[in-house]
Formats: sequence, C-alpha cells, structure tokens
Amino acid sequence: MAEHSTLPEAQLHNPKGFSTAASSTILWKNGSGTLSWSTPTSILATGITDTRKALISDGSGGAAWQYPMIHGGVYYPSVPTPVTITGSGAADVLISNHDITTGVAGTPFITTTSTVGSHSEFTMGTDGTITYTGSLTRHFHIAITVSCSTSAPTSKTDTVKCIMYHQDSSAGVAWLPIIHSDIRMTASKDLRSSTAIHADIMMNAGDKITIALQNITDVHDIKINTFYMFAMGMVGV
Repeated sequence: MAEHSTLPEAQLHNPKGFSTAASSTILWKNGSGTLSWSTPTSILATGITDTRKALISDGSGGAAWQYPMIHGGVYYPSVPTPVTITGSGAADVLISNHDITTGVAGTPFITTTSTVGSHSEFTMGTDGTITYTGSLTRHFHIAITVSCSTSAPTSKTDTVKCIMYHQDSSAGVAWLPIIHSDIRMTASKDLRSSTAIHADIMMNAGDKITIALQNITDVHDIKINTFYMFAMGMVGV
C-alpha cells in the first residue's frame, strides 16, 4: 500500500467537511481545540467584544486589536468670576498647579473641568490635565483654546504667554514645555483676549498634557474665563 505522503496530487482528497463548507471559508483549529470551517474575518474577530477596533501590527511579527484613533477633552466653561492664576509674573505656571520641576501637585487653580468625548484610554483630570493610558505609542494632535484677562490697571495692558506642557512618564516627574506651542496675546483688566494653540507630540502610557500661563510684562495675576483642551491620538511612529 502506498504511503499517503507519496500519493500523487490527483489521488489526494479534500479535508473533512470540505464538500459542505461554505464558500470563502478556511479550516482552522478553533478555541475548543477542534477543526472547523470559518471565514477569515470571523477567525480574526474571535474573542473581540469591543467595537470599532482594528488589527494593528506591533512591528515584531505580531498584531493586536486596537482603536485606530482615540479622542478626549476637558473644558472649563465661562463663569462670571474667572479663575485667578497667581504667581505667573515670574515663570510659567501650570493651571493644574503641579510644580514644573518636581511634579508635586499643589491645589489646582481649575478644579471643576468637565469632560467631553472621553475615551477609555484617557484619564481626564478635573484639574485641566489629560493622561494617556493606552498601550500603543501614539501620535497626538492637541488643541487648546483659552480666554483670559489680567489684573492690570485700566490704563495698562499685559502680554500673556500660553504654552502646552507635557509630562513624559518614561523620563521622570518633570513637566516639559512643548516649545512649538508658545503663543502670546495681549490682555488687561478690561480686555478679555483669547487664543488657540495646536501641537503634535508622541505619547506613551502614563504621559500627561496640560497648559501653563505666564504674564511676561508684569506681576499682575492672570484670570481665566474659559479653557478647552482636546487630544486626538492616532496610530503612528
């Protein structure tokens, strides 16, 4: 009797179940350890319960189901009494009131931010911070709008610096300025000004973003009327 491995192609038979299997299906060993005929799509999606995920290569010959894009935002609505940022006449002051060098948290200037579009891979701080908690390294586009005035006398105007800060969880506790996000505007007691800031950075799990303000003209306090920040993370390197 001829060995099965030596039979010519014409004498080989199709796998068990081939004649009754649906078109465009393949034979695979399923999670129960048995052979079954299934579509490639259903095989790839086995065990996936989250919607809107895509199969993303990990760059090492493997892949995992991930969200291709995520979004989260925080905002502080306009109120009759603005939030006062003190001490901004000498250096950048984070609205979360973390010490820029040591990362130690103080009493936040803004403590009541609301969230919008919050995703499971973000932690939205009530102090005006956003923390990324996902597993992928993502390319983030960050946008901030802020409106403010100062305590300057009516006859004087101040130049207010607005700049984004980033805490890199792999590099320590220090908050680092995102240099290309440095924006200036003119404001005073009677002049409420507004500006928008955009930046692009790479972020890993545990990284945070927020904004800092500085009165670079004088020691007058800065008063925030409105604040909105969102981050949109895309898969990329």
